Amino acid sequence: MYKIITKEDFATSVSEFDINKLSDTEVQNYLNLSTLYRLLLNEYIKQLGLENCENAIKNSELKFIPINTSKQDFYQYYNNSNLDYYYIRNNIYINRLNEKEKEYLQKKLNSHDYSLNNQDINFISQTLCKVIKEVHDNTSEPFDVNFGPLSTNFFAPNNALVIGFRYDMFNDNGMDEDTFVDNYEKQREFCLSLNEQLEIEIQNRLQIPVKVIEYDENSIKKNQNYNNLEMKGRVK
Repeated sequence: MYKIITKEDFATSVSEFDINKLSDTEVQNYLNLSTLYRLLLNEYIKQLGLENCENAIKNSELKFIPINTSKQDFYQYYNNSNLDYYYIRNNIYINRLNEKEKEYLQKKLNSHDYSLNNQDINFISQTLCKVIKEVHDNTSEPFDVNFGPLSTNFFAPNNALVIGFRYDMFNDNGMDEDTFVDNYEKQREFCLSLNEQLEIEIQNRLQIPVKVIEYDENSIKKNQNYNNLEMKGRVK
């Protein structure tokens, strides 16, 4: 069962398109299409190296612990994939699709078959750049965009594919302090090397900038589901 982006979460993540001008039925369809595009994009990027890196983490002996679903940020929560550590961090602007492209996505939605096929790969390849690009009304020049706190670690080119990476790095998983510190240092070295290679591999395939950004609880954009649980005392 796929998680459909809610209107409340959409409003906190994307500012370019005002869905409030749509009817209730149109709003729901727009959110369904946005969710589907993100799903197809994620499945496509998995084939370009994302899934291999995910498996490398899972098959390592470094005891990486995934983030609990209730504590995932907006982008990871709605990624609708079987990946525990990686997710697409870009906003998805499907309002920029032309009518023919919108018809293709709508037909895919109506088919109820959301598996990725060759036609979908061509569709994503042809539309990706305009759907993920961040723009300013007053400039057409390239610029850097902040995808988190005001730190150089969270900036990427406005036309970049941004991949979020997150795991529960401070979960000791029952280890004593010395063992945990040693394992933690090995995890950091492993992730740095792996994610640098991932950036290069996907960038060579897509021929656009790619940035892997690592997040923790203090740098994520929480989804409304997380906030609601937090208010009820169910999230610590």
